[in-house]
Amino acid sequence: MLVVAGMAVVLRVADALPGAALGLPRGVRRVDALADLERITGRRMPVPAYYPDTIEWPPIEGRYDMAGSAAIWCRHRSSGVTGLIVATAPPGMDRIAPGVMPGSADLQREDGAMHGRPATLARVRGIDGAVWQQVQWRGLHQIIMVRYRGTLDELMKVAGSIHE
Repeated sequence: MLVVAGMAVVLRVADALPGAALGLPRGVRRVDALADLERITGRRMPVPAYYPDTIEWPPIEGRYDMAGSAAIWCRHRSSGVTGLIVATAPPGMDRIAPGVMPGSADLQREDGAMHGRPATLARVRGIDGAVWQQVQWRGLHQIIMVRYRGTLDELMKVAGSIHE
């Protein structure tokens, strides 16, 4: 019995290694293509129709959590740092899993609306110290969050261009 218990520990460690080596939390995986992310999650990712000229397309990566949350990450053209993240969670969840988003702390939070639905607007500070603008709302088929390293006006243009 001791061998079986030891083997279970080895398997748990081996399962966590790929994500840990990439700096990903347990249960979060990275994919390279938007189509792969949609196939794995079983739902369409909300892709903005409007992107500021400062943001590169296609996304640099996609992330998904085993519980169903997913996100696409896009870079700023000039600096190469992540500048836009669009994340989702399936309708049965009450929030987006934190593993698909970079860590942040709220600086300011307000209630608002997006696409005629209640939304939460926030300014957050990332773990790297950068300030982001963020909006989250419950869409027709999923929770949607857009986080942008830029102005609130640009964030609202990006989020407003998402067709559910």
